[in-house]
Amino acid sequence: MRILLVDDDAGVVHALLAVLKTLSGHEIRTAGTGDEALAAAAEMGGLDLLITDVVMEPMDGFTLRDHVLAKYPGARTILISGYDLSDYPEQTQNHQLLGKPIDAATLLDAVAREGPAPQEPEPKPAPEPAPLAEVVPETAPVATPVPEPIAASVPEPAPAPVAAPIPEPDPVAASVPVPEPAPVVASVPVPEPAPVAASVPVPEPAPVAASVPVPEPAPVAASV
Repeated sequence: MRILLVDDDAGVVHALLAVLKTLSGHEIRTAGTGDEALAAAAEMGGLDLLITDVVMEPMDGFTLRDHVLAKYPGARTILISGYDLSDYPEQTQNHQLLGKPIDAATLLDAVAREGPAPQEPEPKPAPEPAPLAEVVPETAPVATPVPEPIAASVPEPAPAPVAAPIPEPDPVAASVPVPEPAPVVASVPVPEPAPVAASVPVPEPAPVAASVPVPEPAPVAASV
C-alpha cells in the first residue's frame, strides 16, 4: 500500500514515520507542506492512504485531501490534529480523526482499518466433465470415379519430301536395222517312196495237251 504522511511539524513526522516503518509491504513517503505532498504522490505513481495534519500553512489538510481525491479518487484519508475540529463536521465525516499526541497502537489500528479488505478466496471452478466420445456414423464408401484414360495425341508424321520431277530426255530415234534378204534355198529333188511288202500270215499256236493225273503212292505196311 502506498502511504503518504504529511505534517508541518518535523518532530511529529519523525515519530509517526518510525511507527509506520514497522509495517511491512508498504511504500511510505513524507512531506512538510501540501505542495510537497502532491509532488510526492505523483512520484509514487498514485496514492492509497493519506495521513495529514489539518492545520497547516499555506495549504490546510482539508484542501490537500480534496486535491488528492481529485487526482486519485480511490485514495483514503486519516486526519490528525492537535485542535478540536468539532466545528467542521462536513469536512471530517467519513474520515478517521486522530488527536495529537498519537500513540503507536492507535496509529497502527487506524492504518489497519484503512487497509484493503481481505479478499475472499475465489471458489475453485468445478471440474469439467470428461468429454463424451462422439459417435461418428459410418458413412457408405463413396465410389471414387476413375478418370477415363486420355488418348495420347499421336503426332502426325511429317509429309515425305516430294522428289522434284526429273525431266525426261527427249527420245532419241533408234536406228532400225534393215533385215538382210533370206538366202534362196536350192530345190532338192524328192525321192520316190519304196514299194510296200505284202503282209505274210502268222501261223496259229498248237493246242496245249491236257494234264494227266498222277496216281497216289500205296501205303507202306507197319513193321511187326
